[in-house]
Amino acid sequence: MMSHTSNFSDPSDKPYFYGRLLREEANKILEKRNARDGLFLLRESVFEVGAYILSLCHNRQVQHYKIDRLDDGTVSIGRNGRSFIGPIELIKHYQHEPNGLVTRPIHP
Repeated sequence: MMSHTSNFSDPSDKPYFYGRLLREEANKILEKRNARDGLFLLRESVFEVGAYILSLCHNRQVQHYKIDRLDDGTVSIGRNGRSFIGPIELIKHYQHEPNGLVTRPIHP
């Protein structure tokens, strides 16, 4: 696969992608799975087209990280975060380097 920005991985291919989901629904899904450290899901923002949310468990709490689509087509957590070609690539990075997240997203 080429490393051009149009070739990011499709989130809908991943079992941890839940489509458009409200925060409360994401919390319920993760809490039903015991909200163990590193348990996560990826969802589309209900309120902002093109944005995603990484919902991640730590200390039995769910943290929600907005993944913004930047002007150049890449994505990042926050406008000043490190950018990636897509949300799946962002998650793969943070699975190895938590860099500011409460924990690594390691349990889909």
